[in-house]
Amino acid sequence: MKQIQRIQQMEQLYDELKEELASFEESYHKFQSMLPKFKELSDYYTSADWLKDVDDDSRGKFPQQLKRGVLSQDAIYLLLEETSDMIRTLQNTKLQ
Repeated sequence: MKQIQRIQQMEQLYDELKEELASFEESYHKFQSMLPKFKELSDYYTSADWLKDVDDDSRGKFPQQLKRGVLSQDAIYLLLEETSDMIRTLQNTKLQ
């Protein structure tokens, strides 16, 4: 009976891992496909264009209803850091 229980338990683990792996692969491919967007946002954040946009915003040159989260230094910095952390984590992950 212990063998049957063990086999059933391992079968359950197998099914769970297979499902999770498929989900992870889909998420990983989505993440990889967004890396060019990450680069574009990072380049904007470190550009003269971003500084000009922030300055013009502080001078009230944009309409009030304009969504401008990218002009918040903290918001964009944190998103870029989280993305960089995820890239580092994926690069450093090893099966233990």
